[in-house]
Amino acid sequence: MKTVAVVAAALGALAAAAAPEPSPAHRIRLDAEEDIIGIVHWGLNTFTDREWGYGDEDPAMLDPARFDADQIVGACRDGGIRGLVVVAKHHDGFCLWPTKTTEHNITKSPFRGGKGDYVREMCDACRRAGLKFGVYCSPWDRNSAHYATEKYVEIYHAQVRELLDGRYGEIFEMWFDGANGGDGWYGGAKEKRKIPEGYYRFGEILRFVRELQPKVAVFSGEFGAEYRWPGNERGDVDPVRSAFRDGGYSQWEADFPLRPGWFYHASERGRTKHAAYLMNRYLSSVGNGGWTTRTSARSGASRRSRTRSTRIRRKTAKSSTSSRRRTSSASSASTFRPTAPSAASGTWWTRSSSSWCARPPPTRARPTPRSG
Repeated sequence: MKTVAVVAAALGALAAAAAPEPSPAHRIRLDAEEDIIGIVHWGLNTFTDREWGYGDEDPAMLDPARFDADQIVGACRDGGIRGLVVVAKHHDGFCLWPTKTTEHNITKSPFRGGKGDYVREMCDACRRAGLKFGVYCSPWDRNSAHYATEKYVEIYHAQVRELLDGRYGEIFEMWFDGANGGDGWYGGAKEKRKIPEGYYRFGEILRFVRELQPKVAVFSGEFGAEYRWPGNERGDVDPVRSAFRDGGYSQWEADFPLRPGWFYHASERGRTKHAAYLMNRYLSSVGNGGWTTRTSARSGASRRSRTRSTRIRRKTAKSSTSSRRRTSSASSASTFRPTAPSAASGTWWTRSSSSWCARPPPTRARPTPRSG
């Protein structure tokens, strides 16, 4: 018995010593319980009807008639989203802010007379609406002639620095997509390019990201990131592997589109996922220890009018739309907080460290009868 007790004590001490802890930035998110966030996709793909731009798109196509950042952000806020990640650059390499790193950017478009800054407008709209603001910047660049060379790595690092250097204020999440390498325009080469493992030098990126934005949480497949992709875009996470990885502490951030695609496509009208589906996705993500904060709530803007939603990410059970009716379809999932008993199952959902767990409803204490 003594041997068993000693072994048990030793194992307990080892487990306690080895248990990873959330980073300070991750702890902020856990304490705030921001389990639903959105991610907005808007750009040249909105006007070309593509999901992945090839890199040869003409910036002149970015010419919306009535772009309204407050309408997009307001729809997300009304759906229960508490933070919004904005795609500042997708795989087509087109930068939606006036960057100094490439000519392929928003200043070459008619948007706001060539003086526009989409990232700035979305950032300011988030501040006005009380939403936290984050950015997505694709490492893969199908436009750049320098992609797959060391020069491009320096260009990409500079782009990330521009987005996080304070010009857009505090950034609550930085999102790094895992898609990279393949065919592209690449300055007119029109070829396939491969990159070696470790090409982007993500270790270096994460270091300066932390320096520039101490409170930022990072989504990436790299070690040290607070959030990681669960391997699908259906909103499913593995409840067994929900919080730990490679000796570090991280969580799933499960993303899925509100429609079939991430960007706006007129052909997908009428295919918005219904509220019951969104509730199911919420429970299969946050309910399994993940973060609805990546329920991709990406929204797209129509070519001529205002925005219509196209996607919702785990942290976002709602996407933007110019229609109040369509907006409400995701609101039940995005505003749901599992802290009350379910009439259907008699189950309570309770927060336990980083995950939601089901437990029997608490018994109410009966009042002590008074004598006499």
